[in-house]
Amino acid sequence: MAQFPDLSSLARLTLRQLRAIASQLGISLYSRKNKEELVQVIGRHPEVQQSMPSPQPKKAEPSPQAPSSADTQAKTQAKTSAAAVPEPPAP
Repeated sequence: MAQFPDLSSLARLTLRQLRAIASQLGISLYSRKNKEELVQVIGRHPEVQQSMPSPQPKKAEPSPQAPSSADTQAKTQAKTSAAAVPEPPAP
């Protein structure tokens, strides 16, 4: 099986290059199609789909030092207790 460019690379190819790939794939009436049509038809072709690597699921990245619930609770309590303490009257 031949190696074909991925979809983003197909759009960068010239019309002549796309027609050569379409010819290799046996796509009918490729010479009558414009560049956008060829990119779509080639991208949907089963041989091209099989040659492209399947998308790998992204690994969950840990968030950068997200505060723990204990830290959040402590901060919340500190704020509420500070707000609950009345200020002394002004002279």
